[in-house]
Amino acid sequence: MTTEIYSLIKKISQQKGKKLKIICNINDVIRPMKSSALYEVSDKTISLKEYSKIFWKKRDYEISNGVQGNDEESKLIEKNLKIFENYQKERADLRKRIDDPDMYKKKIAELEKKFMGNWNYLSNRPLTNIAEDLLKCLKEGLIEELVFGLASWTKREQNLASVLNKVRTDEFNDTFRNFPECFFINGNNQEVPEYWKRAKVIRPDFDIWILTLDPGNINKGEFEAICNNHPNEKYILPDYNCNTDVTDDSRSIYLVKNEISELKKQDFIIKKDQIKDISFKRDLKAFSLGFVTPTILFAIYFFIIKKQKQ
Repeated sequence: MTTEIYSLIKKISQQKGKKLKIICNINDVIRPMKSSALYEVSDKTISLKEYSKIFWKKRDYEISNGVQGNDEESKLIEKNLKIFENYQKERADLRKRIDDPDMYKKKIAELEKKFMGNWNYLSNRPLTNIAEDLLKCLKEGLIEELVFGLASWTKREQNLASVLNKVRTDEFNDTFRNFPECFFINGNNQEVPEYWKRAKVIRPDFDIWILTLDPGNINKGEFEAICNNHPNEKYILPDYNCNTDVTDDSRSIYLVKNEISELKKQDFIIKKDQIKDISFKRDLKAFSLGFVTPTILFAIYFFIIKKQKQ
């Protein structure tokens, strides 16, 4: 059964009697990824919001061509999907052949021009209603920690910058970073292939994980491993066709409504008089995670000396 993520988080917070620690993927959860890419190679006769609805209704990773159905909508998605997948194959080939970062960047730009023309799907991707609800939860004090970045933990054979990872961090900096409860754990080029192990490394005590299934990211086998190794936590997936057959209320795996929202970067801006307080809270959070700086130690020492003199 599909529910609203805000109501679900509020209910779980009340049941546990505390603020929640949440892990959240970005692509196709906070912002559209594949549907945004395919939209750029479509004829754009409809809006990205409508296109995304069609994409996630028709997308099925269990079918060889990746699309469910044989109607006009399915044919449209399949056509666009083939273009994007051919681009991905050639990009992977470039990554294997080229070690020089500058040459790689040049060849990637040529490849994008070849397949997509003025393709720019990674820039200015819209936010979803899941992002909107998470922002609402943050403002209402329902979240203790909201952690992004686990999808960026990819061991790369060459020393090539991950374009997508930079996009993720830039998007985080423009939005959720304004809140002291939010973190982007940059695992770029770290060799922790299993998703469930990544959670053990950074947030073993999380309450909720928000993600979506995708063979290029998390397939059903990996999702099963996550659930088996974190059996007491709850999992939220967008109401996409590829997610429906893993939902199970008895195992705390829920589907939530997801679509393109009208949320803007400006909605994340915090008033100037709150900036100093946020900076202070961030320092405390870093301290609690084990990063003790000389400045903090000096402050503690100064405080003790002052007390002794008094």
